[in-house]
Amino acid sequence: MEEYGLAVEAVALAAKMTLENGGETYRAEQTVERMARGFGFKRVEVIAFPTGITMTLLTDSGASFTRIVRVSRRGIDLKKLDACNMVSRMAAAGLLTSGDALARLEEENRKQPYSFAVQLLACSLSSGFFAVMLSGGAPEFFVAVLCGLGTQCILSLLGRLGVPGILNGMLSALFTAVIALIAHRLAPSLLVGPVISGSIMPILPGLAMTNAIRDTIRGDLISGGARFAEAVLCALTLGAGIGIVISMFGGV
Repeated sequence: MEEYGLAVEAVALAAKMTLENGGETYRAEQTVERMARGFGFKRVEVIAFPTGITMTLLTDSGASFTRIVRVSRRGIDLKKLDACNMVSRMAAAGLLTSGDALARLEEENRKQPYSFAVQLLACSLSSGFFAVMLSGGAPEFFVAVLCGLGTQCILSLLGRLGVPGILNGMLSALFTAVIALIAHRLAPSLLVGPVISGSIMPILPGLAMTNAIRDTIRGDLISGGARFAEAVLCALTLGAGIGIVISMFGGV
């Protein structure tokens, strides 16, 4: 019975990590089902939403285990997602015991994401190169790099303060537009469009929209609709932040 208890904890943690780090809801459900059967459960009932998972696992002897897992944090960490998928595949194939699987998942879950310096470098450079890709030149590249640097600092600070993610995006877009328009006033030849567009590209909800479409195609209408609404609201707040600044500056 203790072995089954460890298995339930491992399965629940794997599903939670899948949703927290950018996985689709159907992938979380498949993870629960395959791992549970790999650990010897006879029947598996699971339903996953972007904000939580409910599952009931039954053994051959008729014992049942039910878990409800709340998912309050959602982000993108493909490294953790890949590690979770690897553990779930090994467990489904019978290559890991429930205790070993739980220990590996807990170890992966404790790992910190990329350092703040790496995140700053990635966000700033990607913003700059996006600006160049969107018809910008060298001036637009450097201003977009500055905007991307500031955006990542703002996101990190607001995240530590517990500000909701949607408001984080709006304030970041507002900062980007302010810097771009100030730079345009100082250098009228600077193209504002590529700078703003390139700077907000790293924070656009592209993965959320993709997951929404995939969930909807697979028939998970509630999860798909929720993710779609989240992605659209995030995009609208980004546009609102930029629009507020442009209207205050009287246009470009």
